Amino acid sequence: MIDQNDLASFPEADQTRYKAYEELFATDGWRALVKDLSERTGQLVNSALSTINDEKDLFFQKGLVQASMMIINLEANIGAEIQARLQHAEEVREEEVVSQGSNA
Repeated sequence: MIDQNDLASFPEADQTRYKAYEELFATDGWRALVKDLSERTGQLVNSALSTINDEKDLFFQKGLVQASMMIINLEANIGAEIQARLQHAEEVREEEVVSQGSNA
């Protein structure tokens, strides 16, 4: 879950975007989609390996798996994006404190 206090330091457009993601990730439909895609992607990988006839098939199957994985991992990626932004902001604040201390 996204801590709303953490989002307060982000621009309003980003706050709105992350809140919308949080609402999406909380739905039964999202959880069902991720579960279904996870199961189907595993089946696709297992069956595709034996049915790939040529390079064109290989790249088509690879694209299906990549698209599915992008959706399956979206929630974790958004969380990682938020954490990276928060960590960067903290590092900038620490650098400012050190810089102000050395100017004193």
